[in-house]
Amino acid sequence: MKMPSPRLLWVLAIIIGAATADALAGGNGPLDGLLVSILLGTALTTRAMPERGFYLLAAGQLLVVAVFRSNPLLAAVIQVVLFAMVLLSNGSFTRREETGTFALFALIIAAVTVLAGTLYHALMPLCIFTILAVTVVLLLVVSEYQLRTFYGGHE
Repeated sequence: MKMPSPRLLWVLAIIIGAATADALAGGNGPLDGLLVSILLGTALTTRAMPERGFYLLAAGQLLVVAVFRSNPLLAAVIQVVLFAMVLLSNGSFTRREETGTFALFALIIAAVTVLAGTLYHALMPLCIFTILAVTVVLLLVVSEYQLRTFYGGHE
């Protein structure tokens, strides 16, 4: 029987702790416990499956949505930790750069969650996300063009 990695066990412990904190703070109570047990069951039964990350993400999203109703910031923490669990199950975080990139991603998610919690309209965050998405796409197009011209021999 293949045992989960210690890092994955720590991530599961963080998710369980966050859901317990939400339940104790008057959140969803038994629903959080049920959703955590679904996530744990998924984590334990999909250990040998190649598409394990998808199943973990699907089972964890239920918990994120349930916790978001009562505590959006805690839901963002669970979301980031859930994403780390998916990346760990796929063999990521082998280099130091990957960990730094993920930490930057976690900070951006926290900032977006705080921003979404302070704004009571959907138009402003939608505009911000659209501008960011267009900027990222343009940066990717420019970097692909630079790679093609560099390795293609054209200057």
